[in-house]
Order: sequence, then structure tokens, then C-alpha cells
Amino acid sequence: EIYRYKTEEYSYDDVNKFNIYPDQIPPWLVEWMLNKGGYLIGNLQPAHMDFRFYSLGNIWSIVNGLATRDQSHAILDLMEATWADLVADMRLKICYPAL
Repeated sequence: EIYRYKTEEYSYDDVNKFNIYPDQIPPWLVEWMLNKGGYLIGNLQPAHMDFRFYSLGNIWSIVNGLATRDQSHAILDLMEATWADLVADMRLKICYPAL
């Protein structure tokens, strides 16, 4: 079972293009995710996804045109629907990291 996919495949015909394994998706994420919503995840290392919400990264992907129009709408729909979970009583701030 562990070796059913090759790791770190980088080509157009690879089997598991993003190195995401179903066993690594936590149950809470499936319930939290909207049917029409979505977000971009971070990769800690090959086959180890970081499923925390990257608000800044997702917003910058929209601002810089890295996300398609449909992806942008899905990200913003998810942020709006789950605002209480993401922000609660704290304001969302976009800060530039030190260069």
C-alpha cells in the first residue's frame, strides 16, 4: 500500500501529479470544505501536505493572477462562508515580509 505511487514525479504523464495521498486528507477538511469552494494548500515536503489555510498566500495568488477566475471565486467563496473559523474576532491583515 505504501509504495502504490512513486514519489516526486514531475512530468505530464505522472500518476499522482501533486503527490497528494487520500490517507493524508484529514476528515475535518472534507466537512469544512464547501462544494463550490476551494483553496490552495502548501507542500511541507513530498507527499506531506500542510492543510492549514494560507490566507495571505491565497489572496496573493488572486492578486497576482496565479489563480484562474474560477479558482479565485472558489477561494473567496470559502473565505466568506468560513469567516468565523478563519478570522473570528481578529481582523485579517496583509503584511509584507521583510525583504
